[in-house]
Amino acid sequence: MRVSRRGFLGGVAASAATPVAAPAAAAQPGGGPGALIGMRADREWQEFLAAQDPVWKRMPRTWYEGPFLGNGLLGSIVYQEPGQGALRFTVQHSEVQDHRPQFGSDWGVARLPVGNLLLHPVGAITGTELRLDLWNAEITGTLTTDKGTIRLRALVHNDRTLLLVTARADAGERTATTTWRCCAGAAAPCWRPPNSSAWTTSRRLAGARSWTGSPTIRSTPTAS
Repeated sequence: MRVSRRGFLGGVAASAATPVAAPAAAAQPGGGPGALIGMRADREWQEFLAAQDPVWKRMPRTWYEGPFLGNGLLGSIVYQEPGQGALRFTVQHSEVQDHRPQFGSDWGVARLPVGNLLLHPVGAITGTELRLDLWNAEITGTLTTDKGTIRLRALVHNDRTLLLVTARADAGERTATTTWRCCAGAAAPCWRPPNSSAWTTSRRLAGARSWTGSPTIRSTPTAS
């Protein structure tokens, strides 16, 4: 039986918030443990989870600081590209792994990184605001630079192996670019197309409606 992310999240939150022996009660105004009892409608859960959304007011500098997306197979973490004024969307997949069992289970069959999708603004980044929308399992936000702004939306599809990133740039950032890189800066080997030591492709936001950098990524840059 397939279980949606919303259904699973709602079940976990309800079981964690409701005491085993607690009597049934209506939702209590003002929060507190009793506030979750009796919540049934999607709207109520959406409003409750919106108040718990993690928010980033500065650029995440490394993988353990950034917001993350995933569907159990495909995953992505968002943070600054090391040493560059760019935003990195990592790409990893549970079915992409090494096949050298002679090196043991820790390393010989370890999961390998697939690559990174990079967003390169025109200007220097001066401000960042990112939100991990728990109800919709999406990352939304804005990059502000000394040239303009770029509005972002990213999600990993629930049922398909698809990372979707949408970037909407104002006039000052219309020539910002997106780049897909395989193995760039990776500490371990990563997947690449056959007969290729690296795979890099780039698109400008202005005039590029959609592009596919790998079988697991689709980017839809648009200019507002």
